[in-house]
Amino acid sequence: MPSFHLDINHSLDPAEVRRRADDLLNQLGDKFSGHVSDVNQAWDGMSNNFSFRAAGATVKGTIEIQPSLLVIRGEIPWTFAFFKGKIESVLRENAEKMLAPDSGTNAAPQPPSTGGAPSETA
Repeated sequence: MPSFHLDINHSLDPAEVRRRADDLLNQLGDKFSGHVSDVNQAWDGMSNNFSFRAAGATVKGTIEIQPSLLVIRGEIPWTFAFFKGKIESVLRENAEKMLAPDSGTNAAPQPPSTGGAPSETA
């Protein structure tokens, strides 16, 4: 099975990272509720095991909170292998926003940016 692994640095207290990660997981679950089912997650200290079904296939992984690093690992079904880069991009962008020192938990998860030039305003 294809896998993904993201290491994201942070400067927050691990308990705050856990709180923000929990909020983000709930927001992602709400945002994609029409596309995913059987969402399961379980915290054990500073580790979270998660799984869900999408398009009839199971995605599973772990989130591990270390003192200055958030580690996200997971497995995706072969049917999603083509989207591996997109999945990693969405996870990284949302996790980095979540871990920003001045970030609240009110910001909704966002898809990756398109990289277009900013528009000018008069």
